[in-house]
Amino acid sequence: MTETQIIEGLLARDNKITYDFFYTYKEKSCRALLTNIINYVFSYPVEYEEAVSEFYAYLMEDDGRKLRQIENRNTLFGWLKVSATRFFIKKRDNLIENRSQKALLDRTAKETYADDYARENARKDMLRILFRMKNKRYAYVLQQLIMNDLDPEELAAAMNITTANLYNIKRRAMAEFTEVARKDVMYYER
Repeated sequence: MTETQIIEGLLARDNKITYDFFYTYKEKSCRALLTNIINYVFSYPVEYEEAVSEFYAYLMEDDGRKLRQIENRNTLFGWLKVSATRFFIKKRDNLIENRSQKALLDRTAKETYADDYARENARKDMLRILFRMKNKRYAYVLQQLIMNDLDPEELAAAMNITTANLYNIKRRAMAEFTEVARKDVMYYER
């Protein structure tokens, strides 16, 4: 996979490309690079998943504006090295410190119940927002890809469109979803 394809996959919020790029040690993965940067920047143990989740959210702000700024003369990994180092230096004091030797995923029954409750509330919130979307095709695509975890190729085939077109629909759907969600949050904050 080329660096351009990786960037396009990240911008399209392709789950497989995002996972392979940030969380595996495959070729064209940045996990080793980010692990080294995190270990260099922080003088205390930091959970990789938490740090990378914040970095990914930062990259995807404003519809991936930072990723779209990568110029052809730069390599993705060179750009990523500089961006990640700057980001983690700024965030150094805001990340949760994990001094214990226990993994954060080792949870009690009470925490598991709280997670299940939060997950169910998030599912209800998402369904409410999907229902409020004007473009029902967009809502359908998001529901199938995100909530039902349907493979993009399968969904594209079922909709009789190309996978590339599906990713374009998903990108536009995410923009509408975000707009509806913002209005939804403002409604509930009153």
